[in-house]
Amino acid sequence: MRVTAAAAAAAAFALATVASSKPVLHNVASHALDVDTRIQVEPTVDGSNVAKTLEDLRKALNVPGMGVSVVHKGNVILQQGFGVRNEDGDPVTPDTRFRIASMTKAFTSFGVAAMVTEGLLEWTQPVRKYRNVRFSDPVVTEQATLLDIMSHRTGLPRHDILAMTHNTGSDVLEVLEHLPLSRQFREQFQYNNIMFLLAGTIAANASSHDSWERLTQSLILNRLNMTSSSTDYLLPTEAPDFAEGFVMEADSPPKVVGSEQAFVTPSAPAGIISSTANDMVHWMKLMLAKGIAADGTRLVKEKDFDMLVTPRTISNVPRAWFPEHDTDVLYGLGWHLNHYRGHRQIWHGGNLGGYSSIICLFPDADLGITVLTNLGFTHAPTATCRIIADAVLFPDRAPIPWIQKFIDINGIEPPSCNPTRVLGTKPSKPLLAYTGSYVHPAYGTVKVSLGQEKDTLACRFLVKGLSRTATHWHYDAFMGVVDGDGMGPEGLLAFELDVAGDVSAFRDMGLEEAIPDGIRFVKQNR
Repeated sequence: MRVTAAAAAAAAFALATVASSKPVLHNVASHALDVDTRIQVEPTVDGSNVAKTLEDLRKALNVPGMGVSVVHKGNVILQQGFGVRNEDGDPVTPDTRFRIASMTKAFTSFGVAAMVTEGLLEWTQPVRKYRNVRFSDPVVTEQATLLDIMSHRTGLPRHDILAMTHNTGSDVLEVLEHLPLSRQFREQFQYNNIMFLLAGTIAANASSHDSWERLTQSLILNRLNMTSSSTDYLLPTEAPDFAEGFVMEADSPPKVVGSEQAFVTPSAPAGIISSTANDMVHWMKLMLAKGIAADGTRLVKEKDFDMLVTPRTISNVPRAWFPEHDTDVLYGLGWHLNHYRGHRQIWHGGNLGGYSSIICLFPDADLGITVLTNLGFTHAPTATCRIIADAVLFPDRAPIPWIQKFIDINGIEPPSCNPTRVLGTKPSKPLLAYTGSYVHPAYGTVKVSLGQEKDTLACRFLVKGLSRTATHWHYDAFMGVVDGDGMGPEGLLAFELDVAGDVSAFRDMGLEEAIPDGIRFVKQNR
């Protein structure tokens, strides 16, 4: 059901950034926006107050640095950096480079749309026509289309750890048929990075480029003059204005996170792009213009653009936090879709261990907001988007206390997936009996050996060397924890005994939480 929007007016402020990253006010003519109620007002928004509120938010949520840009009715009304980009305390500017993570997905779906516009791909053809891939369910293999794989409705859950146990995207796609599904085909939304890897690979193969990276660089980044943006993981780290990623645990201060190249690179079309607040202005303008570049060139047909922002599944993004302001969230192709306080909203977030970001578009108001931060898994981008949207769309209404609202939910921890520990139990066998090589056809080989600490096992994936230390939990189950500060799966390793009483396999409960029985690795050379 559509909620009637109250009248909103354009902001009468614009902020430009100088070397100090402090806002400078400029005069921009006010524009009245006629939304449903046909009431027109022309308020003035104080840009300095907005900037102060955003700085208060950044500090309240312990975010080291933040880059923000806002486009409204074709004008850039905010470009500003907040906080610091590294441990040395260098300030964030609008040209500071952040990893935008899953905001990359919209670039990938746009590339697919461009190939459809050129007649090189079709939305409704099975993807097997374009790439020789197989799923564990033959129905999915035969019927899955580009629309299915980019709207997260194939039945395949995330299986993100594959990117950490395989060297290339091609390696990941080769083992698709060995990955268990957790839902029926087209039954339910299940966010999946591997499917965007597949979509990006298909688009690149259809184009004249030899990789998704080159296609995206040529079609979008170069075309839009996004000169500080890149599809190369390492390149932005060599730039003088790169933002180091931070992570925060419990009540500890933020600390720099290690490299996530091993995780990001194999699934590049799902989350590898880095960009700046300034560069994202060009991308927002293109999206608000429905695929028309600044010089008037249409990069995709309007009907193909519309396919990107047409709802196809019901997303699992929680509405329960603020149901008084949000409608249920749907998903198109690389975009979340809903209404915020009566305004149609097209948006997508991005999260890596050290970065969180969001892009929010309000097409009916010709408004676009990008927020880039260098703190992983923070609500700050969403809160920032709402503060700015309210200032522009509802300047005559009392402000919503978003800072406090997001402080209140910031400490909410997801429920643990681990079973209750049964105390007083012990393993069925001596620890040496659990050692050996265990194999899964998709995840590869895990070598289990005696750990360095007493009563522990060392578990190491042979590809890329991801390692965990497993401590006895109860019965024949051990709790695996990633070694050092690295990323990786944590959860129970439940060992199995065969009819002869020998250790024969283990089920890894931490690789994919949507598979309740875990991923089963079989012991070799018993």
